[in-house]
Amino acid sequence: MYLMRKFILTGATGFIGSNVANMLLEKGHDVFIICRSKSNVKILSKFLKKENIFRFDNNINNLIDYFKKVKCDCVINMASLVLVNHVTTDIEKLINSNLTFTTYILEAMRICGTKNIINTGTSWQHYNNEEYNPVCLYAATKEAFEKLLEYYVKAIGFKCITLKLFDTYGEGDKRKKILNIIKEKSLSGEKLTLTKGEQQLDLTHVDDVASGYLKAFEYLDYIKYGEHKKYAICTGRRLNLKEIVSIFEKETKLKANVDWGALDYRNREVMTPWSNYEVLPNWKSNISFEEGVRRFVK
Repeated sequence: MYLMRKFILTGATGFIGSNVANMLLEKGHDVFIICRSKSNVKILSKFLKKENIFRFDNNINNLIDYFKKVKCDCVINMASLVLVNHVTTDIEKLINSNLTFTTYILEAMRICGTKNIINTGTSWQHYNNEEYNPVCLYAATKEAFEKLLEYYVKAIGFKCITLKLFDTYGEGDKRKKILNIIKEKSLSGEKLTLTKGEQQLDLTHVDDVASGYLKAFEYLDYIKYGEHKKYAICTGRRLNLKEIVSIFEKETKLKANVDWGALDYRNREVMTPWSNYEVLPNWKSNISFEEGVRRFVK
């Protein structure tokens, strides 16, 4: 018999998080959201009850009370401030979002006896395919949180899966991601200034990513308390930027007016994605990039 489970999600106001929340609800699960006091929850209010959204006011005691009230089966942590490049004034925001807030979540779990967690990491923790070499400060904070999480796994007996994401895309995405930029410029006819286009990306459709979180929860049954497993969610198909633009044009019948080489590569540009990973067991991507592009532009 299929059992409904209670999930607490962080980061659900974001593109990936909102899709995970929606998929959990479609599968019949009960979903509760923890977000910042000033977060825009419009994307969630379309399918989630107002009383299932908790606005965190930086008071950990209120957070603990919420955990006691919900009594969830699993926490899915997708809370993150993502910055490709940072300036000095970003440091406090990065630490607060990616370390302080998420550690408060772990502490609330500890006090309330919740020990199942699915965490979110990034392939950018592995620049040059190294075990640990962060592309940017954002990636460094994701690694730092994994180290904090390790304490709760080893000392408190949490059971954890960290899913490391690569590039993602999909319908309704408002982020300044490469496909959004290509689409916007193609529709307007404006010139699109890009690098030489040699850098490779592994792009996974949001529906496949969201299904990965559900599969990860199922796979927690095969993990012991006190264990922390780390898996990738990716297609394994690498396309360089020129190939991405070519496929976009073919599948959408739109023309991208690209000025190749007009931009320099970023400092620490990821030219070849991380490959020393293990894909989440019993999961695979089902949506090809070609199909995903067609959906994206509909």
